[in-house]
Amino acid sequence: MSRRDDGPGPTGGLERMLAIGRLQAVPPSITQGRRLLTQAETHLASARSLAVADPEGAYALAYDAARKGLVGLLEANGLRPTLKGGHMVVHDATLSLLDEAHEATIRPFDRLRRRRHEVEYPSRDQPRLSSEDVEEDARRVEAILDLVDRLIG
Repeated sequence: MSRRDDGPGPTGGLERMLAIGRLQAVPPSITQGRRLLTQAETHLASARSLAVADPEGAYALAYDAARKGLVGLLEANGLRPTLKGGHMVVHDATLSLLDEAHEATIRPFDRLRRRRHEVEYPSRDQPRLSSEDVEEDARRVEAILDLVDRLIG
């Protein structure tokens, strides 16, 4: 794992995100990273169990699992998103933190974020979410959490 301070995304690299207040530096904590990863794994299991009865709620939990997992990785590396950074900075900071070999696993998070927003604030003509939609993206979240687990160590 290596930092790419000129990282991708509209917020720029880690140094820029820190300078403009989208991220804050905190003491690195493997313990906090693991705590958030454990919560994320529980959210993902809950999402899968609710997928048929409540696909919209399940999707929100699956997304939250991905977000918490990535925040855990950031915390383990001494970084924390701020309110100013929001959920978008989680994606951008993670991509900037990791080397290019991990991009394919992390990139779906942004689409998950946008989809979760559509689920939370649906338009009148938006098709309903299905349990299959939840499971398809739950597999992506699982890949994200597996990567976080390996990287935190």
